[in-house]
Amino acid sequence: MDARWIAELLAHDLIRPSFIPPPPIQALRELTRTRVGLIQTRTQAKNRVTKVLEDTNIKVASVVADLFGVSGRRMLAALIAGERNPQVLANLAVRRLRRKLPELELALTGQCTEFHARLIQLSLELIDLPVQQIAILDQQIGALVAPLTPQIEQLTSLPGVEATAARADLREDGHRCRGADAWDLHEQGKQLLIGSESLLDVDRERVDLALQEIDDVEQLTQQEAMGGLHATREGLT
Repeated sequence: MDARWIAELLAHDLIRPSFIPPPPIQALRELTRTRVGLIQTRTQAKNRVTKVLEDTNIKVASVVADLFGVSGRRMLAALIAGERNPQVLANLAVRRLRRKLPELELALTGQCTEFHARLIQLSLELIDLPVQQIAILDQQIGALVAPLTPQIEQLTSLPGVEATAARADLREDGHRCRGADAWDLHEQGKQLLIGSESLLDVDRERVDLALQEIDDVEQLTQQEAMGGLHATREGLT
């Protein structure tokens, strides 16, 4: 009975079809989602390095703003190579960080073993590998979104919107306008009005009346379709 009822709904065009994006958008989705996964992997590896250092009582992250910057990577490389002298490790700092040599020496005093150094090395390898892969993905993504450059420029003109975020918006939502039906456009129009209320100088009352008229027409259309559907079901029974 359920299958028969669904078939009748489909025959009366009362079931909205699933949206299948065109091949370029599908490729863009896969590439950008893969990029997000690589970034998450890199972040997890960085957190793992910080945790290993905490286990060894090395609190260098509390002194160094970016543990994976130039100074931080030099210190981590020395730890992996077997260096344990806090003064030697602190002297690897460069530029402004050299002003904090006493704090660094204290923070670098711990019990880092060969086992911990091996864990740090493995995590650093996991950090470096996604960086190369992300660079490759960025090139492929850039080629796919080249035809959408005007839209990306419009999005990035908004405060706080970077190119990566603009590409994600186009990947998930921006392409829908190509194959959107009346209901899609109506719902998206509502959301745009709600989100842009503080940015656009619009007559809210007139807009609300227009949207209400669209709702009334759509509701009437659905009622008429349902009436025809019930009549068809009575004829079948």
